[in-house]
Amino acid sequence: MGRGRSLTMLDYLRRLERSGITLWISENDLRYRAPRGVLTPTILNDLRTRKSDILRFLRDENLDLEKAYATTAGGCGHDRLSPFPLTTIQEAYWVGRRDGFGLGNVACHGYTEIDSRHLDLDRLCTAWRRLVVRHDMLRATILPDGAQQVAKTVPSYAIAELDLRAMSTEAKTSQLQQIRRQMSHQVMEAGSWPLFQIRATRLSDEAWRLHMSFDLLILDLWSKILLFDEWRTLYRSPETTLPPIAYSFRDYVLNLNRLRYSSSRITASDYWWDRIETIPPAPELPMKTHPSNVVSPTFDQIRKTLSPQTWATFNAKAKEAEISVSGVLITAFTEVLKRWSQSSHFTIALTTFDRVPVHPDVDRLVGDFTSLLLLEVDTENESTFRGRAHRLQRRLWTDLDHRHVDGVDVLRERNRRLGIRPEPYIPVVFTSAVSLNRNRTDMDSLFWLGDPVYSVLQTPQVWLDVQVIENAGELIINWNWVTDILDRHLMRDAIDAYVGLLDDLANDPATWDMPMKRCRVESRHQEQTAPTAIESATNMSGIDEERTVPVSYTDTLDEKTEAKIIGAVTSVFALEPIDPLANLTALGATSVDIIRIIGALDRDLGIRLTINAVYRNPTISAIIDLCRRRSCKKSDMANEETPEN
Repeated sequence: MGRGRSLTMLDYLRRLERSGITLWISENDLRYRAPRGVLTPTILNDLRTRKSDILRFLRDENLDLEKAYATTAGGCGHDRLSPFPLTTIQEAYWVGRRDGFGLGNVACHGYTEIDSRHLDLDRLCTAWRRLVVRHDMLRATILPDGAQQVAKTVPSYAIAELDLRAMSTEAKTSQLQQIRRQMSHQVMEAGSWPLFQIRATRLSDEAWRLHMSFDLLILDLWSKILLFDEWRTLYRSPETTLPPIAYSFRDYVLNLNRLRYSSSRITASDYWWDRIETIPPAPELPMKTHPSNVVSPTFDQIRKTLSPQTWATFNAKAKEAEISVSGVLITAFTEVLKRWSQSSHFTIALTTFDRVPVHPDVDRLVGDFTSLLLLEVDTENESTFRGRAHRLQRRLWTDLDHRHVDGVDVLRERNRRLGIRPEPYIPVVFTSAVSLNRNRTDMDSLFWLGDPVYSVLQTPQVWLDVQVIENAGELIINWNWVTDILDRHLMRDAIDAYVGLLDDLANDPATWDMPMKRCRVESRHQEQTAPTAIESATNMSGIDEERTVPVSYTDTLDEKTEAKIIGAVTSVFALEPIDPLANLTALGATSVDIIRIIGALDRDLGIRLTINAVYRNPTISAIIDLCRRRSCKKSDMANEETPEN
């Protein structure tokens, strides 16, 4: 099967998968499994028609991952600049930038300020330009249809310089605050290069402040560490020639998509789909307002550290307890969440940076390799910290054995079964970077430019995002939250409680085996803490599920326009024909699909529908009626504006 046809089949099978339909080969024949009501006669007939092609494709692709690594090592060099799909997490980030989603209007974006001394800005800029040439994703943008593309060449990047040496201290402070306001929460245009911004402010003859903003559509935490390590090398030794990279992020994404039909992926789907209806909601934390009321989220950050001595002792205690360091850090975090949550049984999201070794150069790539793992937490069963940590680690290890299904896909399937909007909603996220492979590069590469003075991380549809990372022998804890939803006093109490519990685990052996209610997770500023739960997030979707009853299929536009609307939907949906009254969400339409449908209607008919309107009317029949009403409104407006003769 040729490459183009193979990709078409891959798209078709992914659509079936999103609808809840799983296909596999057993006893040399095609087998399927589907939720009740999803496998319509139309789809079943389509499967029969395509059966031989599907069997041929699955025989080629249905490999164990270990065997598949050897078969996918080749790159697509001549296609390097062709558009390619977003990863699952990139899709979630891209969709979350829009204002039609809960906690939208925000980019997945990291902003950092670093104070540096004796900086050669020209050399720094030259080194960065070499990295832009070297790494494809530093030249990437997102196309309107949700694909990504790398430019062969881009303009020579210049680090903007602002000289404040002649200003007073007060004037400098005002200028620095203005830059922070401009850069810290910006939403860069995903379709325009560059998806990063670096500025330098000169404070004195020796002192500089660097302002760095990265849209995380193009790189993850590990990629940033790798990038800064190479930046340091090229800055300090401009004559250095870095080893070539014979592979691309595009190659990786396309090869990883092929592995979606490996036996390991199918086993992982069975594991998560069996659990999907019992996964509990997010922690019910006290909120200032419901997330649906927040139009443009603003994030803040508190940073705390564990000293090198305490951190070294903590590592030793975790080893004695036969629990991974990350496992202890996660368990302590869940204990703090329990302190303020109305439920002891909840779900959090863990970010992982698992690079499937499909090519020797994968570890040299810059891109977003992030995946999400949904971790179910039950803090009621074990009475001691040690018992809970062991239990949580067993759960985590089992989940990691089935990590070939991303948490975003799990949530999409959960929402599809519940009949709610398909975008994932993962409000509490924990990232442990302490277990990244230190043989690849040094973690301190993030800090070679100087001392960080401010940073903030923002993520669509997330209202608490915690990162732990090592540097110079100490543990850094970054606690990011949406200020419109969570109270600052509450967040200060929570991070103090977290640091206090970690300190006790390092220095007080009794903490591991004492009843958890006696561990130090109480508020240190109880009298200043905001009132308890104003509202609670009991629904992980956080979405108003109002539905408009579909109108009669005949009460629509003229036949030619109707056909164009049907064509716009089916061209995106790729499972045609579609029953005009069938719920597109139940059939597996994702947020990206909805956006593509809206784009196709705008492009082909000049009719602009809102995301919320389509979500509340998710059938072809209802979309036709929405278009009819929108067309009538445009016609009325035109009549109002045209003078009578």
